[in-house]
Amino acid sequence: MTPTYSDGYRFALDDLPGPIFGAWILLQGLTGGGPLPILLGLAAVGFTLFKRHRRYDLYEDALVVSYFVPRVLAVYMRDIESVQVVRQPTVGPVVSIRRKAGANVIIRPSNPEEMASRLNDALNA
Repeated sequence: MTPTYSDGYRFALDDLPGPIFGAWILLQGLTGGGPLPILLGLAAVGFTLFKRHRRYDLYEDALVVSYFVPRVLAVYMRDIESVQVVRQPTVGPVVSIRRKAGANVIIRPSNPEEMASRLNDALNA
């Protein structure tokens, strides 16, 4: 099945501190700091890869969010209550997906208005 719409993740400056901090701690451990900085650095880099979106694919019945590591989040249209574009102070416009039950999903596609429009069209279909 092919997606009806796909979009990529939009980079923002707040994406930099986590990986830089993790790499710095890891480097400190590798240059003689001991095993704790190595473990903390690996944990920070792993957490960043686990939580960072890579791609958004919209299908007729679901939005699939792909991450850098083999992790996928599927949000089914039947579970979505509303979709809107919200402006966040540090990253700019994002798409807020309010679920009928469970936690809301915030995504940062490169074209948030188009993604929200396509999601709303899919909800109304």
